[in-house]
Amino acid sequence: MNKLMLSLVLTLATLAAPASAATFEELTHYVPITGAPPPAADARIEVYEFFMWTCPHCMQFEPHLQKWLERKPADVAFAKVPAVFNPNALLLARAYYALEALGEEQRLNDAFFNALINERRRLDTEQAIASFVMQFGVDATKFREAFNSFAVAAKVRRAEQLSERFRINAVPKLVVDDRYKTGDGLGSYQQTLEVADFLVGEARKLRQPGTTTR
Repeated sequence: MNKLMLSLVLTLATLAAPASAATFEELTHYVPITGAPPPAADARIEVYEFFMWTCPHCMQFEPHLQKWLERKPADVAFAKVPAVFNPNALLLARAYYALEALGEEQRLNDAFFNALINERRRLDTEQAIASFVMQFGVDATKFREAFNSFAVAAKVRRAEQLSERFRINAVPKLVVDDRYKTGDGLGSYQQTLEVADFLVGEARKLRQPGTTTR
């Protein structure tokens, strides 16, 4: 290899190095959340995805998220949290948790995205939502019982409390370990998940002996 080629190879390697070792900036790629207590050494790392079935970005993010869930570490627990920004979002949050109670939320997740975003269907009443889920073989009576249950109402209240606590004002948004959330300066859905991996690593460090939170 001549000197010119060697110089070119070394230059390209230098330029490529930062890309291969991604660094993330606080307040741009992620935002710290204050107030979380120190975690127990054996506590799982919780990751929440705040989403809305009426959000096109959430729909586009979904396949990337599903691939991430296939490889997520065993010490990570994941949960979706419907964001409640308006009265219709409240109805859809109740629908999500009612379906969860029936074990149907994953099966109908894409159907709700498609109906509300692509087909622009008006699922803005309990009756409309019950009629919609019936099309997919969900028992309407059981659905409406769950929809109006105390347990579902409690989960919706908790979703509202989490949104307020973490100051969620846009979706999709990931919250890691109650102490970090993804920022608004992310360039792609893939980068969002790369940041999530980074934050899971930061949360894991806090479970090591002698580590304290800031």
